[in-house]
Amino acid sequence: MKKTALCAVLLTTIFIIFSSVDVFSMGKKAPPVEDKSIEGRIAAEFNVEKPVVLSLKNSGFNDEEIIRLLFLYITTETPIVQLTDLYKQGTKWDDIAQKQEVDPALFDLETTRRMNYLGIVNQTIPAENIEPPEKPVKDDKKLNQQNQSKPDK
Repeated sequence: MKKTALCAVLLTTIFIIFSSVDVFSMGKKAPPVEDKSIEGRIAAEFNVEKPVVLSLKNSGFNDEEIIRLLFLYITTETPIVQLTDLYKQGTKWDDIAQKQEVDPALFDLETTRRMNYLGIVNQTIPAENIEPPEKPVKDDKKLNQQNQSKPDK
C-alpha cells in the first residue's frame, strides 16, 4: 500500500512539473521583441537591418527620405549608395524613380501609404519654412485706407 501511495505522489509531482512546462516549445527560440522605434519599424517594413536605417539617418536623411530610398532599393535592387549619390547631387525623387523605371505617381503614392502606415508625418517641407497665411483686415478704417492708397486704373 505504501508503494502505491508513493507512486501516486511521484506521478502527481511529475505531472505538476510537466504541466507547468510547455514541452513542445522546448529548444525553440522565443519570438523576437518588436522594435517600436521609428527606425525599427522602418527596418521591419522594408526587411532590412536597423543599422542600415540608422546609418541613413546619421547621414542626414529624414524618415520620409529613408522610406523613399528603401522603397527604390527593394523595388529596383539598385544599391542604396547609388541612390543616395543621385539625391545628394540634386536629382529630385521623382526623377530618380523615373531613371529607375518606377512610375513617379506610384512612387509618391507608395511613399505616402507607407508613411501613413508607420505613423510618420510628411517631412518634405520643414515647419519653419511654412509661412502663415495673411491675416484678414477686420478694421473698416484700415480697409478703407488700403483701398484709398491703391491708384485708380
